[in-house]
Amino acid sequence: MIERKKSDSNPSLDEIWLSTDDRLFVEGDVARNLYLVKKGSLAVYSEKDGAVIATLNQGDCFGEQAVLAGGCRGASVRATSDVCCLEIPADSFKATIDSLSPFARTFLNALLLELATHNAIKTREASDLKATEPVIDIQVDEISRGFDRYELKSLLVSSEHKFSAAQALLLRIASSTELNTTFISRDQDLQTHFDRGQGLVITQGLVEIDSPSGPVRMGPGAVIGLSGGLAQLRSTPMCKILKTVNGLLIPTDKARSELLSLKKGLYAIFKSVICRILEVKSVPACLEIKTK
Repeated sequence: MIERKKSDSNPSLDEIWLSTDDRLFVEGDVARNLYLVKKGSLAVYSEKDGAVIATLNQGDCFGEQAVLAGGCRGASVRATSDVCCLEIPADSFKATIDSLSPFARTFLNALLLELATHNAIKTREASDLKATEPVIDIQVDEISRGFDRYELKSLLVSSEHKFSAAQALLLRIASSTELNTTFISRDQDLQTHFDRGQGLVITQGLVEIDSPSGPVRMGPGAVIGLSGGLAQLRSTPMCKILKTVNGLLIPTDKARSELLSLKKGLYAIFKSVICRILEVKSVPACLEIKTK
């Protein structure tokens, strides 16, 4: 049985207590809150086939993608032990994000979209989908209907248009003026961007990367190399361009500086995002910062 209690450490927020197999939310639910795991563990899974996408443990944050995009839950979450989660209202989280610089907002949207890319790859690994089908393939031209970036911003806040979390995140990034565009036709040019510490948001084209389960194809909406660049990792996944790529470049040195300047609570959320993308328990030393 799920119980709700006021948090002793932060009385303005609620704690949600769950027993093993309790479901916190279901794929398709409207996203009104995000959560911080204070105790226990949970499984993120596909409602369609039950495939487990991720495991969440103490200190992990989750639910931020759908909240920031103003969309619905992209997966279900159930407790795999006795669990306590701190519930953070969507309005509070979004207001904090909106107070940041335009570049910080754009980069954090891209980080959440990279998490969506990672989750899509994990879903592929746990399913029988054909390897030739892109795990991410958001056709920007189709969903933006030819609007310019200023019209897109209005479109994103309109209740008349409904987008998935990943679609909304990509449209927010594409409507920003903070990132430089790039045109890449050769594998070595793509690797050069990664070597320079630049993350890539694909807006057109098709890329194939190596993953533990084999080659994975990614189209528009995929984000590659952002968290690795933030963490100053020397290795990046081997990439092969299958169709010429148009994309947006994120300078990870500048993004790291923005990350280091976040206040403690917001930093904890995105630190958890980076750990989930990199599949590590703690971020590298270069991202262990003095928070405000």
